Amino acid sequence: QSLLSREKETLLRNCCRPPLFLSTFRYLLQRFRLARHYRVIHVPLRRTAEEYLLDYYSPAYEELVEQHSGVHFRCIETLQESWQVIRYNLEMAIADLSREASERRIEDESLLTTGREEMVELTSGALKRAQQKLRSLSSAYGDFFQSVMEVIEREQVRDVESIRLDIQNAGSVRVRSRWAWRDVKKNLREAEKLVQQGAARGKDLSFRIAGSIYYFLEDVFDSLARMVGLPVESRERLLALADLPDRSQIIEQIRSLPPIYWRLFSFEPLTTQEFMVGKDPELKALEATTERWRNGRVSSVVIVGPEGSGKTSLLNCYQNQILQDEPCLRLEIPNRLRSEEEVLRMVEGWFDMPPESNTEGELAERLRQLPRQILLIEGGHRLLLRTIGGQQTAETFFHLLVSTRDHFLWVISIRDFPWNKLQYLLQASRYFTHEIQTPFHDKQAQREAILLRQKSSGYPILYLDEGLEDRKLRKLLLRHDLESPPVQQYLEERFFDDLFQVTGGNMRAAVFFWLNALEFQDQEERVHVRPCMRLNYDFIRDFEREYLFTLAELINHGGLSVREHSEVFRIDPDRSRAILESLMQMRLVEIDQSSSDHEAWTYSVNSVLVHPVVQNLLSLNALY
Repeated sequence: QSLLSREKETLLRNCCRPPLFLSTFRYLLQRFRLARHYRVIHVPLRRTAEEYLLDYYSPAYEELVEQHSGVHFRCIETLQESWQVIRYNLEMAIADLSREASERRIEDESLLTTGREEMVELTSGALKRAQQKLRSLSSAYGDFFQSVMEVIEREQVRDVESIRLDIQNAGSVRVRSRWAWRDVKKNLREAEKLVQQGAARGKDLSFRIAGSIYYFLEDVFDSLARMVGLPVESRERLLALADLPDRSQIIEQIRSLPPIYWRLFSFEPLTTQEFMVGKDPELKALEATTERWRNGRVSSVVIVGPEGSGKTSLLNCYQNQILQDEPCLRLEIPNRLRSEEEVLRMVEGWFDMPPESNTEGELAERLRQLPRQILLIEGGHRLLLRTIGGQQTAETFFHLLVSTRDHFLWVISIRDFPWNKLQYLLQASRYFTHEIQTPFHDKQAQREAILLRQKSSGYPILYLDEGLEDRKLRKLLLRHDLESPPVQQYLEERFFDDLFQVTGGNMRAAVFFWLNALEFQDQEERVHVRPCMRLNYDFIRDFEREYLFTLAELINHGGLSVREHSEVFRIDPDRSRAILESLMQMRLVEIDQSSSDHEAWTYSVNSVLVHPVVQNLLSLNALY
């Protein structure tokens, strides 16, 4: 084959150059010369195959190699996602059945009926979706191998036949005429195809041109208006806080989604590290501190971060993954501490000790008689009330901590602004050997955390454009469909940009707005994601000072009851209740009614709106 390919071009050129009546003579002469210069050698079939089989790494087969790589990597990615979905659903079903069996304490498995239908629906739905994905992979692999066989066969036939036919028919007038006519027909077909495509796209092209001209003129007019100082109306639609659903409405809306979403996007803190993103350094710091305490060194840790930054989730993962074999006690400061005696009684209640201690020194000696263990304490923001003498309770607690931190490992979580006040009044960091900050997620980590849970659901998503007044998006839609990759990629970027602008990285708020944007389509078996609308906070700037400073003190204390608010502001309790209720009606404040004592009900800034409220108060110098 290599010898003929080297001589073929010269032969065809010499045959086609002379006049027609000499081409036959030239062709016969060239055949005679080839026969004289090269003799026929008969070789075994195996040697022939080894020398002349096609090279599958040649450029002719690069397309097949790329196609196989794409199918292979898609198979790996699909298998990983399918296994993650199946494993998560099975683990949740096992946990639910185990919890139900332990709560009922029964041996008859037939009586475990509550929730079983939901578990069956979850697991069977995950298996069916995985089966559909694997079937699509099977068909993709089948199409690929079929194309491989077709390409190999086509290339072999073409390579074997091309040399013989080219040399045999090169000088034939009939062949030349046929090839010329074939080229004419090919050109006609291509021209017809171009005309049809142009006619089909003519309307769309004119629409795109008109749209591009409109948006260009709109940009020019806006630029001229800014140059001469005229106001330019914003086309972005902001959502009023009054239109924002509360948590109960979101929970009701979740019921229209597949059951797996109730588990993946729960408002409760995480218990494992599976869906925790960006907290590995904090876990490693806690692990190092634990090892330090095991070695007998003095240790105490404070975890500082804004509400919704993942402090409780971090403690859960720390307890479930690092402290599995360690004596550990999970505790909470349940309410505001107002005196030294309340601090002593609370700590004695943690260890089921009789209330016999009169001073912190006596209680410290009694605590040293207990076994060494790790104390995980939440609610540190309830240590301080900014009133006259309010810091003495926090000092009592910290003195007790320091006197026993060589025996216990104290790990306390506290919100950032209350911690700043403790730092300012008491220099609280001197009571701890380690301080771990848990700030809000950045935009990329927040996006990764949401999409990681979404992929575990196994449902595809489609981002919608309803209500968006975005020029770049409109220009993209002039050229592409809504479901095309460029438009979907842009809508995804826009959604998470708006989500981060609204939440500031607060994962609790991010889950809230993500669930509010979801809509399940039964027929399509996929989830639609509506745009994340930005919120309008302009009215906060018009608040009276009393309302502004109320919001500020709610953040500084992590929440206040009506009595505590009246003490801080030194006003009548009825006036305090009216202010707090008014802020609650504006959706800026929420109330915790878990206590049976109505006087202990606590008002705090809406956990979904913590970041924007803080930013507005900082800009107004009402918070520092």
